[in-house]
Amino acid sequence: MPNLAEQIDADLILAQKAKNESKVGTLRMFKAALKNAQIQKMGDLTEEEMVKALRSEIKKRNDSIASYQQASRQDLVDKETGELEHLIGYLPAEMNDADLAVIVDKVIGANNFEAKDFGQAMKMVMAETKGTVAGQRISALVKEKLK
Repeated sequence: MPNLAEQIDADLILAQKAKNESKVGTLRMFKAALKNAQIQKMGDLTEEEMVKALRSEIKKRNDSIASYQQASRQDLVDKETGELEHLIGYLPAEMNDADLAVIVDKVIGANNFEAKDFGQAMKMVMAETKGTVAGQRISALVKEKLK
């Protein structure tokens, strides 16, 4: 199974052949983001780090969509939504809620975390899930369990 970077490269070639300008632009932008992350790390990226970069790009698109909607710029909302749809297809399958709850319970129980320890609990759960779950889902569950 190809890694994320190889899949992006293959899909970029297919999008270029199909003359899908929107997808070509989005994939080139994401390749640049991967390259920047690689330069910042000063080494090759792991699959986990590539997924983290992908989640970051998706978050940027979501934030832009919200801003453009407030400014009543439907043309830009449509553009960002198209880019978002192209990127979401590369996310790995997320961990289900039951498995996530087990990890959260384990981390909270093992460390006797309370509501004031939210930041530490988040950090440990994020490390345990290794980028397989969106931070918003983890945050909501950790808050719920710490109450």
